[in-house]
Amino acid sequence: WYCVLSRSSFAQLPPIETYVVAQHVTCRCQVALDNQCLLAGTDVLITQLPVVGALLDATDAGQPTNLITESQLPYRLTNGKGRVVFRAPDNYDPSGAWSFANYTLVPDTAEVYVGGNIFFTNHLGLLTSSQFTSGSEGWTIVGNGNMTTPLHMTIAAGMLDRYIAGGDEVSALDPDTGTDRRKWYFVSGSDFVNFAGLRGFLAGAFGGTLRFTIKATYGDWSSTLNRPLDFISLECSKCDYGRGVRLVRFADVSLPWDGTEQVVEVTIGLGHLWRRAVSGGSWPLASQCDIAAVLSALTSVSILGDFTASGEGVGVDNVEIEVAAEHAAFPASCQSGCLCSESDTRSLWCCLGA
Repeated sequence: WYCVLSRSSFAQLPPIETYVVAQHVTCRCQVALDNQCLLAGTDVLITQLPVVGALLDATDAGQPTNLITESQLPYRLTNGKGRVVFRAPDNYDPSGAWSFANYTLVPDTAEVYVGGNIFFTNHLGLLTSSQFTSGSEGWTIVGNGNMTTPLHMTIAAGMLDRYIAGGDEVSALDPDTGTDRRKWYFVSGSDFVNFAGLRGFLAGAFGGTLRFTIKATYGDWSSTLNRPLDFISLECSKCDYGRGVRLVRFADVSLPWDGTEQVVEVTIGLGHLWRRAVSGGSWPLASQCDIAAVLSALTSVSILGDFTASGEGVGVDNVEIEVAAEHAAFPASCQSGCLCSESDTRSLWCCLGA
């Protein structure tokens, strides 16, 4: 799922300019249709097929031709435009991605090629989502005493309709600051990051939008607010060789919330005020490779519930990740990996901070 190249395979790691990178791409697909998808290259080998639906070769104009089968892999596309067709099933419409496939570009003079993924999303461009139609869908509450499972509310409250909710179970205020010593959060379960068998590999989310609806059921936002307000967190426990990486989008003047009903939308990309937790308690702005690394092995998404020191109740609904309008948004410079200073390898995890 991520690139690791070692000197055990090469007498000397080749220079980065000799790498051919098949960028991760996304394709929005409608149910029961032949959906044209554009890859990031012209001379393409399909190396893995989607487990749902079918993948077909295409003409230069994108019209479907040959059905690609397992026995044909790796399959070299016959068109010179990097076009394939995803034939979506006709018996259901998913609330996230249909499936994914793998491809590489045919190397010319390059010494190394790096494979990429094709993410086939639903027609709305959703890679994953939790709609909470029939339950909490594996979401938990962390940091709230004995309340570890959110309430599943089956009645509508404004835009919230069958949603999850939580409220303060414990309150331990810091006498110096007057704020909570420990805050509580809604935390996604494995179903959210494992949608369509992705196993946390949500690279297709780079440049896309994380969206959810939130509303306070009680609480006084004019009272003391907790600090810091780490509103949204993206966690990768495997990143940095098991040391873990946490990215946070803090509530601020550009991302406010006063407890009223609101649809929150945040772009998951460079320049959108994501910050990375580092030792010593500082919060530098996340680099594009920080974001790329976390999305390549995403463990969980967290949403802060504990905004006020005086206590509150919060409901959350329709948590979803929509891919970017650009079909190849994932940065190729991160996908090819960076040279690791502690070992003779090249890895995405060694790009942290780059």
